[in-house]
Amino acid sequence: MAATGTRDAAYLRTRVAILGSRLLPPEHFDALIERPQDEIINQRFGQPVTESSADSARLERALMRALLADLAILIRPMTGPVRDFFLFWARRFELYNLKAIIRGKLRTLPEREIEQLLLDVPFFASLDNEQLLRTESAAELLRQIEVGSYGSIARQARKALEAGQDTVAVEAAIDQRYYTGLTDRIRQMPRDDARAMHALMGSRIDRINLAWLLRFRFAYGLSPTETYYHLIPHGRHLRRERLLQLVDGADFDAVIAALPERLQHRLDGIDSALGVERRLEELNRERAAEALRDSPSSSARVLAYLMLREHELRHLRAIVTAHQLGLPARLLDCVVGSRGLAYPRHHEA
Repeated sequence: MAATGTRDAAYLRTRVAILGSRLLPPEHFDALIERPQDEIINQRFGQPVTESSADSARLERALMRALLADLAILIRPMTGPVRDFFLFWARRFELYNLKAIIRGKLRTLPEREIEQLLLDVPFFASLDNEQLLRTESAAELLRQIEVGSYGSIARQARKALEAGQDTVAVEAAIDQRYYTGLTDRIRQMPRDDARAMHALMGSRIDRINLAWLLRFRFAYGLSPTETYYHLIPHGRHLRRERLLQLVDGADFDAVIAALPERLQHRLDGIDSALGVERRLEELNRERAAEALRDSPSSSARVLAYLMLREHELRHLRAIVTAHQLGLPARLLDCVVGSRGLAYPRHHEA
């Protein structure tokens, strides 16, 4: 049984088709590199150009508003588990704020300085940023929100903090619980929707897991056990048993060699963790484009559109950043990362 009625499904398909038709084809990004940054901000982000419109904080807010405006349109007819999933998906923006406050507390930054880093989160907001900013420490902040809708995320992060782990580990704990929450909500959907949604979200989790695994094991020098503790055992191809095998890899080549054949094939010739992230990000984009075009699940089409829109906005931000830094077009690829929208630090949620 569909998660929404026939009329609602038809509405979603129509709205997604309209929004999807406005997405830039990947080959059009090269042409934008030569365009003035104010034109990109005005036309593609939907933000009027002002004297400081291209600074980093304003760009982040413009990106968030653009994506959430689309979500607000698409979520209107949704009910039940499907609506619950997309509301939880939108929590990533509140988690950005939560991470920023925790990071600021651990670095003993002034409240005013932390506040300038925060995003304005609209209709789904449940955290009181002003109250969180007034807490004495990161540990006290997490204790305060354990009793609310972010309880499991806060408890996981507090355990990492109390274990003496650094900011990176705390943020990884937050992201782990976030993605677990998304997969839990997919399981509550009707079977056809759940299958299509997991194909998309599972592929994204595969990319995140492999990026984290390579980073934690070989950049940060964590043990296999410590590395596995940070991973999300809900991927499409990289699940619990495979992850346990991968974390025991002695080096980069050993990890790649132990991947499923379909992922190995896509990573042929890649020799760095950043290269792996980018190649799998491109694979995720291809799968989202296929789902947007062909999926029988209207919910999966919505998720596919949001993934593609995020991908587009991230590349537009990279182009503007390249302009700001005065980088030539040939160096643009160094600016375009494969981390998530509004998560410019270590992790993407």
